[in-house]
Parts: sequence; C-alpha cells; structure tokens
Amino acid sequence: MAFFTMEDLKTGNPLIDEQHRQLISIVNDLLSACRQRRAEQFESGLAFLRYYTAKHFFDEEVLQIQYGYPGYAAHRVRHDEFKTTIRNFTLELKENGGNLEDRVASYIGEWFVNHILTEDIVLARHIREGAKIAISA
Repeated sequence: MAFFTMEDLKTGNPLIDEQHRQLISIVNDLLSACRQRRAEQFESGLAFLRYYTAKHFFDEEVLQIQYGYPGYAAHRVRHDEFKTTIRNFTLELKENGGNLEDRVASYIGEWFVNHILTEDIVLARHIREGAKIAISA
C-alpha cells in the first residue's frame, strides 16, 4: 500500500488543492486502517470518504461548468464510477463483514493518484488559463 503526499499531487488550483489535501488525509488514514486491520476505523473511514468525495466531486464539477471545461462529461463519469464503487464496497462490507481492506486500499490508492495526476491536473490548468483570459479581457 503506497502512501502519498500533497506535494506529489499538487494541481495549482487553491480550492482543488485544499480539498485534495483533505482527501489525501482521509485516504491515508483509511489505508493505515486497512494495513493494520482496524475494522472500526476502516468502516468509519470508508463512510467519511464516501461523504467527502461526494462534496469534493460536486465542487469540482461546478468549477468545470463555470470554466467551460471541455472534458466535463468524461470527468463526471469517472467521479460517478468512483462513487458507485465506494457505495458497492460499503454495501459489501455491511452484507459480508470484513476482508475488503486489501481490495479497497488498492482501488482507492491507485484511483486517487491516477485521477489527480491525469485528470485533475488538466482541469486545474484549464481553470488557470480561463482565469487569465477573464482577467486580461
């Protein structure tokens, strides 16, 4: 299980970066709970991740619409896929109990790093460029 820091994932957009800082903290706590097999912290961490990603994804999508981001539809699909997967993990945990830690840790760690490094970096660049155009116009 790889832990990561904000410096590895900085986009340059203050709102996105602050929310990513919070998400990274949540994800790292969840990964730690997975590694140490702390079931109660794993359950509560997964629930909080589900709540916070819904908020973050909403805020990020509002920015995409506000700045006319051309990749909005595909980006939203990725967000929806993540929310569905986390919801399914939560349901599976409630129905079957434990033994999800390794799958959850692998999925979440890889998803966040890949999503932020590929999709959110492009989004932040688009927003910065749009802000420059609006200021100079």
